[in-house]
Amino acid sequence: MRHLFNKYRTILQCLSDGKYHSGNELGEILETSRTTIRKYINELISYGIDIYTVRGKGYSLPYSVELLSEDYINQGTGGASTKLFDMIDSTNSYMLTYLDTFHKGSCILAETQTKGVGRGGTSWISPFGSQILLSMYWEFNRSITGLSLAVGLSTVKVLEQMGIKGLGLKWPNDIYVNHKKLAGILIESKSTPNNGFKVVVGTGINVVTSNSLSNHKDISAITLDQVFDGKISRNELAVNLINEYRKLFSFFEKYGFSLLRSEWNSHDLFYGSEIKLIDKLTGKTIANGTERGVNDIGSIIIENQKGMQETFLIGDLSLRL
Repeated sequence: MRHLFNKYRTILQCLSDGKYHSGNELGEILETSRTTIRKYINELISYGIDIYTVRGKGYSLPYSVELLSEDYINQGTGGASTKLFDMIDSTNSYMLTYLDTFHKGSCILAETQTKGVGRGGTSWISPFGSQILLSMYWEFNRSITGLSLAVGLSTVKVLEQMGIKGLGLKWPNDIYVNHKKLAGILIESKSTPNNGFKVVVGTGINVVTSNSLSNHKDISAITLDQVFDGKISRNELAVNLINEYRKLFSFFEKYGFSLLRSEWNSHDLFYGSEIKLIDKLTGKTIANGTERGVNDIGSIIIENQKGMQETFLIGDLSLRL
């Protein structure tokens, strides 16, 4: 769904301040009855949007929301190559399905995803208006090994420039604060006849705390508003990410990952820690040892008990407790 009906977006815009608004108040704004407003609210809830309903007080979103603006983002990124969806199954999936309709540097943003996917096929929980859900298309005429690490590093740079501190990277593509996951990267690609790749880079960043994320038992997540006293503008963050990613991909086309290795290792959250590398499909341990950063192509380096170092390109990293 590219855009919710205008009446729905108007309601969400009213509720985006996090305060309660009565059915009468909303009815006056939309020139309709309280009963119709209640119907609209129930329909929005059916879309998976968290809305509090309290008798005598009215309706409220459980968190203050800054809705994304397609015009603002396109103006800030120098063109009209970003499409905004209020609701979509998955930004990556949509872009992969209609790959031939996008050009290099095109982007999709969404307020929420109904079937968002993380690395390894895990679900990505995306409460409405509380995250950055961004996919970008690019074409590479070289190997893309190490690209997810480079994207993670660029994401950290953007967040640091906006004032976020204490950020760390977990190999291969997660961003952490206070040992909790703040953001993730998902890269999907198709090879081309000239040995190149058509790539969709997906980034999900938790910006605002919401019930459906914080109450999810299987997720140890953190949001920007939990670690930063100031206000992070989702629109500004989206603009900064898009501009930074385009610069990164042009750089990566020429040089690959090797020149970014040292900087990535300096942000490595697990460097020097006793870790285990797990095959996520089977659950079996691939390697045990001390994590020693990454090599020039982004492979993880693990030093075993005999002092021998081995490198691995796939696996799920966790602390060895």
